[in-house]
Amino acid sequence: MHSRSTFAICVASIAVNIAASLALAESGTPKDYLLQGKQIAIQTRDALGSKLQQALRDGGPVAAVNFCKDNALPLTQHVANELGSSVVRVSDRPRNPKNAANAEQLLYISKAKASLAAGEQPKPAIVDSKEHMIGYYPIVTNGMCLQCHGTPGKEISQETSKAIRASYPLDQATGYGLNELRGVFVVTMEKS
Repeated sequence: MHSRSTFAICVASIAVNIAASLALAESGTPKDYLLQGKQIAIQTRDALGSKLQQALRDGGPVAAVNFCKDNALPLTQHVANELGSSVVRVSDRPRNPKNAANAEQLLYISKAKASLAAGEQPKPAIVDSKEHMIGYYPIVTNGMCLQCHGTPGKEISQETSKAIRASYPLDQATGYGLNELRGVFVVTMEKS
C-alpha cells in the first residue's frame, strides 16, 4: 500500500509540473528544454507505471516481469512517437541489454550516483548537441521497484527470480536498495 500511495502523490505533483512545462516548452532556452524533456519523461514513466501497476495487481511481480519483457520497449517507443521525440530508458546495470547506457549516458549516471551518495536527490540535466537537446532524468528506486529489482530471496521471491532468469538471461538489474539510481530516461528533442 505504501508504494501505491507514494505513486499517487507523485502523480498529483506531476500534473502541476506538466502544466508549468507546457507553458515554457517553446521558448528554446536550456531551462525550457529541461522542462520540456521532464514532461516527456514523466508522461513516459506514467504510461509505463500505470500498466506495470496493473500487471502487479493482476498477477504480482511475475506478471510485471512478463509485462516488461513484452511491452516496456514498444510502449516507450509509442509514447515517444506520440510526443514527437526520442525517449529511452538506460542503465549501467540493465535488465535488457538493449537498455545499456552508452559512454555519455554513463557520465550522467556517475554524477547522479554521486549526488545520491552525498545524500542529495540527483538533478536532471540537459546537454546541447549540435542538432538536439538531450535531457537526462533519473529513475530512483522505491519499494515497488524492489519486488523485481531488489535482492533475490529478500525482496524478490524465488518465483520472480525464476521468471527474471527465464526472460532476461543477461540480467544485471537486481541487488538494488531503496533510493538508489536504477536508470535514466534519456529524452532527445529537436532544437526549435
